[in-house]
Amino acid sequence: MTRARLSFDRRLAVFLAFVLVLLVASCRLLAPQTAPVAEPTMIPATSTPVPPSPEPTVVPPTPMPEPTAVPISAPTTAPAAAPQVKRIEFVPGATSAVVQGSLAAEGIDEYVLRASAGQWMMVTVWSLDNTIVLEIYGVSDGQPLLRSHMRQTSWQTALPATQDYGIKAVATGVATSYTLQVTVVSGVTPTSVPQTKRIQFAPGGTSAVVQGSLAAEGIDQYLLAASAGQWMMALVFSPDSSVVLEIYGISDGRPLVRSHMRQTFWQTTLPATQDYGVKAVSTGPATSYMLQVIIPERVQFQPGAISAVREGSPSPRETHEYLLQAMKEQTMTVTITSPGNLVLLEIYGIDDGQPLVRVPMGVTTWTGVLPNTQDYDIKAVSVTDAPTTYAIEFTVR
Repeated sequence: MTRARLSFDRRLAVFLAFVLVLLVASCRLLAPQTAPVAEPTMIPATSTPVPPSPEPTVVPPTPMPEPTAVPISAPTTAPAAAPQVKRIEFVPGATSAVVQGSLAAEGIDEYVLRASAGQWMMVTVWSLDNTIVLEIYGVSDGQPLLRSHMRQTSWQTALPATQDYGIKAVATGVATSYTLQVTVVSGVTPTSVPQTKRIQFAPGGTSAVVQGSLAAEGIDQYLLAASAGQWMMALVFSPDSSVVLEIYGISDGRPLVRSHMRQTFWQTTLPATQDYGVKAVSTGPATSYMLQVIIPERVQFQPGAISAVREGSPSPRETHEYLLQAMKEQTMTVTITSPGNLVLLEIYGIDDGQPLVRVPMGVTTWTGVLPNTQDYDIKAVSVTDAPTTYAIEFTVR
């Protein structure tokens, strides 16, 4: 029994062991297969010497270039822009135009004007001291008509071609202002261009009157010789006051009154002995006019004297004018003696314009205390239609 029992137990143990082996084997078959990990292969050391690692090469720093100093030039004044060419255009129906400007020393203003072959063009420039002169040329053909080195302030001619004409106002001295007038007329010849007329007083006279007629925008020009220090008055009368004055020195070019000022009366002490240009300028339609220019005779007392006497022989309705300097609060007496008392007095202050005596008052003698220190204009006015004579006495105390 015991032996049989042992034998059975052994067989059972073997069986169980076999079953256990099967179970383990089946578990391994069912488990995921893991790739075998290769063992690292050891490379046997060789006797080939390994060169030592090179020492790191020190790369010297690339030197930065020194900043280059860019020279900064001092600010320069940009050259002045070339002056723009200005076009002169007449208003509809007009034959002339006036422009004004100012020039730096040695400066130039340039204008262009369209005109036709055969037209007559007149150009005049006025400036202080006559330092601005003209230069004129054809723009298309380049033909010079007047060069600035000729120092001309007035020019006229029949135009050679239909084109734009360049007109330059050229300063030949210091900075100054100027007035430029351009006139273009058609169908005229040099002999039909209005000529400048000279005004001359009658012997012993102090004034002259001229009459004329002007086309629309027309101009009549006169000349009058006068001396430095003389007092000159000019008056122009026209039906609608559309005729105005322009007056300037011929030698020095100095403008005294300009037409754009629209003056019909003007007076001043003349700056120089020379001819003076007097223009009657129409600013409207065709009209007639009357121009009067007066240069009074100055009365001066002899040293220590308080009175003076003058005599005259006026033509019918003629006026003789005197200029007398006197001071405020002095007493002035003026007496005119004439046949029939037909020469009357008129007196007013030049500076203040205050009338002291007027012709309609019918006065031949006047005494009064003067209101201001100034020149006084004293007129001996003939009111007869026949020649006459007079004596006039001035007394100032």
